[in-house]
Amino acid sequence: MMNKKCGRGFTYLEVLVALLVFSIALIPAMESIQNSLRAVRQDAKLNAAGGERNVTDGQAVINKMESLLAMSMNENFGSLAYLPSGRITAHATLSDALGIEPRCLVYTSWFKPEATLEADRYVTTKTHLLWVKVVLDGSGVSATTLVLIP
Repeated sequence: MMNKKCGRGFTYLEVLVALLVFSIALIPAMESIQNSLRAVRQDAKLNAAGGERNVTDGQAVINKMESLLAMSMNENFGSLAYLPSGRITAHATLSDALGIEPRCLVYTSWFKPEATLEADRYVTTKTHLLWVKVVLDGSGVSATTLVLIP
């Protein structure tokens, strides 16, 4: 009886071709990672030196909102949930300082979704929903979100 050859596994040639394709695809991926790291380092140097951010108005608001949400997750909602400022008064410690361009103002308030009137939804007592609004000073550009505080 003749022994039939089973077609299990990859041949040596198939493995070499797969490695070649992988190594060719890896070069642009590594270049994009290096470019991203360079951009992050440059941005960090500008922020540390107090340099201007070269972003659009909308991107400045989005960046500020993302940093607030990241801070809320990393610090267990500590400073974001502590003493909400209200809908009219900007949060002094979370808003950008005077002289920073573009300057983002941060407003926070506890939020009560079951209130029937719009004005009654923003309260001072903890409701586990924190309303956060970022407004670009001197423009109508803003972003608003709700954060669940356990």
